[in-house]
Amino acid sequence: MNASIRGPFVPVWSDACWSDGYLDSVNEQTKLVGMTYNCKKDIDIPPHVSSMIWATDRIGLEILLQAGLKTCFKDKVEAIDLEIFASTRIQDAGYQVDALMTAFHTDLGYQADCHHDDVNWEGGYFGMNLHPYDTMFLKANRGVAENVLTMFTDWFNKMEYDSHEFCGTRKKIGSEVGTVGERLAKERVQGDTASS
Repeated sequence: MNASIRGPFVPVWSDACWSDGYLDSVNEQTKLVGMTYNCKKDIDIPPHVSSMIWATDRIGLEILLQAGLKTCFKDKVEAIDLEIFASTRIQDAGYQVDALMTAFHTDLGYQADCHHDDVNWEGGYFGMNLHPYDTMFLKANRGVAENVLTMFTDWFNKMEYDSHEFCGTRKKIGSEVGTVGERLAKERVQGDTASS
């Protein structure tokens, strides 16, 4: 995960831990999962999973380390090159890549047929902006949908959503924790009772 995104923004009706949304997509066939997929077809830029946040396993990590992830980059261009070619390296090793964005899952041939550029720009997601609930994070450094980013940040701060606390408790006792909204309401009641 890099510093250019903000979140996680998990719907209050969900009982999911945000990290499971990414990690659960990593399996025997899929070794790299990210937020969005950039279909830019260019001589120098193949389609790829954007690197704001990635999930992988030991096999995927080994492929990425061999591709150069273990080195310090001389500059931003070199770092971006690794991002762009990470998906190719995973696919060349016989595995698949995935992205949480809904559009990626609408057609089995999506990767081969898509023609859009980076969806994280104003109007770049098929004429609209990416919604926080589509990928649980938003790119925060491009001035896109700043009102949405500001409101979601404010709302989640007011709810005092703590993903470490929520996900950690959920892992310990199972999915009976309830939705994000139920969990936060329960914590508020417990906090009010303790302070009285």
